[in-house]
Amino acid sequence: LKDALAHYVHPRPDGQFWQRFGDGKREWLHLCDTMGKPLRRYAWPLASDRLNHGIIFYSADQTMWVNVAIEDPKRLRDYPHLVLYNWDAESGQKEEYIYDQHSEIFLFGVVRGWLETKDCRIWMGMDEGGLFVFDPKSKKWTHFLHNNQDPHSISSNRILSLALDPVEPDRFVWV
Repeated sequence: LKDALAHYVHPRPDGQFWQRFGDGKREWLHLCDTMGKPLRRYAWPLASDRLNHGIIFYSADQTMWVNVAIEDPKRLRDYPHLVLYNWDAESGQKEEYIYDQHSEIFLFGVVRGWLETKDCRIWMGMDEGGLFVFDPKSKKWTHFLHNNQDPHSISSNRILSLALDPVEPDRFVWV
């Protein structure tokens, strides 16, 4: 791991965790046990020149998702703004779901909060880019932005956390 920099730690449901490393040219993941001992090394599923931020999270059925948000304006000409991957580390197989719609928000920023609702939709709150909802069944994205002219829009494009309503989690998500 000479000259390698640990970027992120991503917990797994079983208590193990992923630690992401990079050396400026390539990136990889170590699967670590609950004490931090590396068990296995995997290639990062995405080309390093394609991403700016990536997080890993798991849905209720233990599906592993990797989210990538591109922040560098120079890269946005060549790459989509937001990509979600369903990734199988063992086989290396991944499915790519791209949000590539034009928006008045040029840079979406970092994912600050995410959750999965009972209907399996994935909600992602962005640092500057509002709220995204991805439906894996239909493969469709919905993007919510603040609109000064619409009092029913979200109150800000800066989303720091998300939570299911404790009384009616099937009906409401708190942003």
